[in-house]
Amino acid sequence: MQSIYKKIFGKLSILAFILAICLHMFTGISFAGEVYTANAHGHYSHPVTGTIEDPGNNPGIGEGMVSNTVFGTALIEKDDDGKLYATVRYNLRDKISKFTFNVQNKGDNGWTEVSYQETQNAVTTGDFRFEIPSADCVVRATFFVGPMSRSVVFYIDFDDLQAGNTDFKALVSTNSSSQSSAGGESNSSSQSSSNNGSNTSNNTSSDTRTSSNTSSNSSSNSASKTGGTSSHDKAKALMNSANKVTPKAGTTNGNGVVPPSNGEDDKKINQGDLGYDHGLLTNKDFGDSKTLMDGRDSKDAPWGIVTKVLFTVIVVLVAVVLAVLIFGALALVLGFNYIKRKNDSISDSLDSQGFEFDELEDREILCEPSEVTSYE
Repeated sequence: MQSIYKKIFGKLSILAFILAICLHMFTGISFAGEVYTANAHGHYSHPVTGTIEDPGNNPGIGEGMVSNTVFGTALIEKDDDGKLYATVRYNLRDKISKFTFNVQNKGDNGWTEVSYQETQNAVTTGDFRFEIPSADCVVRATFFVGPMSRSVVFYIDFDDLQAGNTDFKALVSTNSSSQSSAGGESNSSSQSSSNNGSNTSNNTSSDTRTSSNTSSNSSSNSASKTGGTSSHDKAKALMNSANKVTPKAGTTNGNGVVPPSNGEDDKKINQGDLGYDHGLLTNKDFGDSKTLMDGRDSKDAPWGIVTKVLFTVIVVLVAVVLAVLIFGALALVLGFNYIKRKNDSISDSLDSQGFEFDELEDREILCEPSEVTSYE
């Protein structure tokens, strides 16, 4: 009787072990993250409405600037809770700072500001990860450009999702279903082969292991094939899915202020044609001297070298003019006093000779020749 109980207990133990492995395998499949690469498109104007929020309001130059800054590939991640995250890469990282990201589903009007994390920084490039409502969304991005001394506003959207990753840093767990199923099958087959090996010969057990390995390889191959098809379907579903984005603390949804369009159809210009090595633009390229400077008015912006030189020259000229006026006034006063003193001196001399100074104007003094011709 005890031997029967031992056999039953042993079989139940093996069954419980197999159930634990299966439970772990299915748990891993249910909560594994998903990673996709997508094409990232930078737009100077809103890709749906066509509105422009950048103060420069110059599509011809702005499109070239955005295309030079936004890298063409992005990373889309789906975590265990179903939240979606996008990681975009910026070029010219050493010349930009003060980043913000707002998101909306295509067709919506309001924006939701989301927090971001810089996952990689290679001096000239930088990767920024933030939450998105769906893969088919629009991102409103801003950053401050050092050479321009102001912030710019542009947009990013994604398409053509493909399963996998390139050189981005993924922050979700990516345990694949094919690996889990293959691992579970190999564990169960090895367990069954060990049980069979206790009741059969070594040759039989080796044949059993060979057949189990063959079956596990074929199952893994078939799983990978089906996984390729399912990943494509998941990418399509991900483009259409939407999740509630957690907004940044202290922010609310709202519509951005859109400057009026100038109505000019400017030809697209590349920054390289403008002669700038950094690939960015300056205020003179946009003609926007009254634009916002990182949330401040342009009058608060730091002065350039030309402005400082002009200001110094103007101050010097004003000082010289004021000095000339002051010294000229002093010279007039001193000259007037000198002439007055001289006139007073002449008047006193005439008075001593019996002449009135005022009578000189009416009296004509003639000098007649004297009758005395000579002295002996």
